[in-house]
Amino acid sequence: MLSEPCRKIEQSSPKDIPKILPEALNYVRVIWELSKYYNTSERMKGLLTKISNQIIKRCRAKINKDDMLDGDVEKCISDLNESIDCCRQWKTICINQQTMLKKYSPKTGWELDQDETIFAENEAFIQRCKDLIEICEGQLQFALKGENRLIPVFGGVQGPQYTENLMELKRNFVKNLQNIKNLNYDILDVKITKWHDDYGQYFKDQCKSLEIMYQNIIVLAFKNVSNIPDAVEMLENFDSLAKRPLVIDYVHKKAADMVYKLFM
Repeated sequence: MLSEPCRKIEQSSPKDIPKILPEALNYVRVIWELSKYYNTSERMKGLLTKISNQIIKRCRAKINKDDMLDGDVEKCISDLNESIDCCRQWKTICINQQTMLKKYSPKTGWELDQDETIFAENEAFIQRCKDLIEICEGQLQFALKGENRLIPVFGGVQGPQYTENLMELKRNFVKNLQNIKNLNYDILDVKITKWHDDYGQYFKDQCKSLEIMYQNIIVLAFKNVSNIPDAVEMLENFDSLAKRPLVIDYVHKKAADMVYKLFM
């Protein structure tokens, strides 16, 4: 019964998988209600976990790590977001279908809607995708990867210094990224827990330091601006460069506030 919907999952991209899931889960319900030997809570949990793992497998196949590290970073972000959305929809659809099963099924005793361990690997994979999106955003922010990514021309006597400061951030980021490139395991495999140290305790902390340095560059740049046109141009330059959420927020609030105060 499940072979056909699972074959569809195996051949689909993450964005198309959610449309298939209600059919697959409906067959799970039929097995629960009619099977003489397989309809135990333990085996039903195993079945749902296997479907969840197959969804993760398809998402992993969609994500090209080379795009994140050396290629089309923006495409990688799109693929990662697509996988996150697929995994989130899987959990939502599965919980909704279980709610309906408990409400309308003639067979009682289904309690798996209370069991979060079914989605443990699913949740871990979503978090891993978020981590990789942060790396991609770092590529856009510090390494200037992405389409038409160039440092704008900064005017004034200090302009070349701001450019050099940004290039120094780029060199530091590329150096930190090399440690991710050198990892000898599949960074999409959530069962490998070394990632939490290699990424969370080192790379992520380094990126936070780079963000603080970036903010200091912005403050220094505006400190040396004395008129409105130059301040607006500086704001436009940093706005075009802002890609990571923290930097975007800083430019839109703090930097814009500096321009406003100069105007007043």
